[in-house]
Amino acid sequence: MPNSDAFRFVFPTLLVASDNKALLWDVTAAQLSLTIKNIHDDVIRAQIKYVELSDHLVFICFTGSLRVFSRHDGRCVYELDLSSVRNGDFAHQASTQKHTVMHDGVLLERSIESHRLDFATQYTNTSFLAGRRSLVI
Repeated sequence: MPNSDAFRFVFPTLLVASDNKALLWDVTAAQLSLTIKNIHDDVIRAQIKYVELSDHLVFICFTGSLRVFSRHDGRCVYELDLSSVRNGDFAHQASTQKHTVMHDGVLLERSIESHRLDFATQYTNTSFLAGRRSLVI
């Protein structure tokens, strides 16, 4: 396994990001469930600052940018380059819904989080928004 730049464990998945890939391990099955390649921008290899995962997405925060990948197929579904933004404010709203599930005969309480990012700023380059001023994840 390569050296880790960042990792996050959310049962049952361990996310490890390093070099130019992210690995998702299913710890209950003791196997690699997904490899996301080319996590860095092709031009700039910024330092990984933080990683996070939800049921459907993988978030990788770099110095000056954020990239979001699908857990289904590993493709990049969203990218935010903060060098495109100047003098701006970001608003973040998070909500959590709790529900109970049965897993291998064990009753587990799970939380589903949703996040909304709103941008209230002037943009030097709006191409990354594709006509939107918010992103709901």
